[in-house]
Amino acid sequence: MEIKKYVAASLLSLSAMNAQAASTVFVPTDGNVNFVMSSLFTYDLYLFDDDYRNMALSTSDGMQVMPPDVIEFDNMVVRSLVDPARTVTLTDDNSFILCVTDGTDWYADDGGIIDLGANAFMLSFTSDPVSSTLVVDVAPIPLPASIWLFGTGLAGLIGVSRLNS
Repeated sequence: MEIKKYVAASLLSLSAMNAQAASTVFVPTDGNVNFVMSSLFTYDLYLFDDDYRNMALSTSDGMQVMPPDVIEFDNMVVRSLVDPARTVTLTDDNSFILCVTDGTDWYADDGGIIDLGANAFMLSFTSDPVSSTLVVDVAPIPLPASIWLFGTGLAGLIGVSRLNS
């Protein structure tokens, strides 16, 4: 019975994670990132440091990206080449996340990442199929091993609980 409580608590904590936790972490491949096209008609696109994945987001913590735009990464300072006044400082490396806002809520990419080859990706942020952005010169960072370890441990707990009952 105790194992069922632990499994239920683990699943509940996973389901309670905010939208930012689902964000894909990206890193530039050549010192800049080209945002070529966007069809986020009613949304604003923002770039945040990857440390914001599990935090409440605010427009003051990120940098608005308005495609077409080229974002330059220079010693952890990110700057728009179209509008150099738009900047954000990253904390430890050049990895970042992308989120959109409708002015009220924040949305992370929903896993609808299409690899177009040559470090170009089409991202979707909402269930709306036309809500997407084309990003060039980035590479997604894979899920950390701890996520896979947690998943297999959870499966093992479920298996043990079934054997005990």
